[in-house]
Amino acid sequence: MTSIQDTRISQVLRLVSQNPVVFIYGEEGVGKTYLAKKIAEMLGGVYINCRFIIKSRILDALWDKIGHRVRGASRPSTLTHLVEVLNSMEEGGWRVIVSMDNISVKSVAEEISRYRGKNFAFLAVIDSPDFVGNYAPVVHLDPLRISSSLKIMRWRSMVARLENYAVCGGYPGRIKAFHGGGTLLDSILNNFMTKRAYFYDFPRRVLGKKLRELSTYFDILSAIGAESVEFSKICDRVYIGKSSAIKYLNTLVRMGVVRREKSIGGGRGAYKISDFSLRFWFSFVYPNIGAIESGDRGYCSKYLKRNFPKYMALVISDIFREIMRDIAENTGLLSPGTPFGLWWEGEDRIDVIAYDKKKRRVLLGIAKWSDKKMTMRDISFIYSFIFGGKKSRKIVALFSRAGFDSALISLAKQEGFLLYTPLSVARVFKIM
Repeated sequence: MTSIQDTRISQVLRLVSQNPVVFIYGEEGVGKTYLAKKIAEMLGGVYINCRFIIKSRILDALWDKIGHRVRGASRPSTLTHLVEVLNSMEEGGWRVIVSMDNISVKSVAEEISRYRGKNFAFLAVIDSPDFVGNYAPVVHLDPLRISSSLKIMRWRSMVARLENYAVCGGYPGRIKAFHGGGTLLDSILNNFMTKRAYFYDFPRRVLGKKLRELSTYFDILSAIGAESVEFSKICDRVYIGKSSAIKYLNTLVRMGVVRREKSIGGGRGAYKISDFSLRFWFSFVYPNIGAIESGDRGYCSKYLKRNFPKYMALVISDIFREIMRDIAENTGLLSPGTPFGLWWEGEDRIDVIAYDKKKRRVLLGIAKWSDKKMTMRDISFIYSFIFGGKKSRKIVALFSRAGFDSALISLAKQEGFLLYTPLSVARVFKIM
């Protein structure tokens, strides 16, 4: 169990002890089910998975679990009636935790939220925070930080752990579901690019209940893929009018599925898929639906091996930004809450820019995912940032999968650059 999970459990235990109803919300794979089961287990409560129970049968499932505690009452005819019965019970000197997982019907959540009694405490996992309004506290579970996520992966190689993060993100449930023997690419084939695998229908599960015109949204997300894509290019790739495109994109941004990035130096900005699993799915699964449906594993394997290094080269920018945010906070390199951004102009890109006003420090970072070592040429365009401008202290952090050439290592020693490889990141995060 990670320290983050310990913190989550402590937070929910405190809320459950103080409230008759507590709701949990978060994206698929963030750890909601684990938390609901763990709390029920720790407190000797009951656990009900509502995923495969139709609304009319949820009352039956509840009554089967707690009906013996309600003395002198016959089985209620509705969920509303059950809540009224539970509210009318005298305090019995006992308290039963009822963990209800995967509540996907708003009216069920609303009925549960009306419980005010003392003998039970409901911990309910819901599909949307809009289900309950202000009736009860809602715990929103965020993904794990990258330093915590990398620790719970099964791979011995740090390279494989970073690649795993690039397709699962900081979601413990997804990391746990991402299994299978062989190499990481074998596991990707088994879990993403195989019909009926866990991740094969992932976007439909995540987005299907929230969006209409799913095929149009999927085309737009596929046009973005793993890149940061300008608005005009999205329109060209999808063959869609600008007024329609902006409507769809605004919906995706509002939902948090897509974010709009802007270079610190200005410019038009670009759109990027926020979630690593969705980013990977629309880069590899969606373009190859036909081959996956027909079971052409050989074609899918070749496509994955040919294009996965390109995918990593695109997403390493976001991964390194998360790495440096954790390092900066854990080591005191920057003040807590220092905002992180990025800069690009043409083909040149600074993956990490953070300005700490309190400490008057500027962090500049560049990441490279390649079999070739990083050289002086790879960072030549940032010399003006490093050696010019304001007198704030410049901290330069470089990440390279394959390491650095001797000239760059010499410059780093002279100027105090921070050099990171997958292995050194593992040491910093105390993974190996």
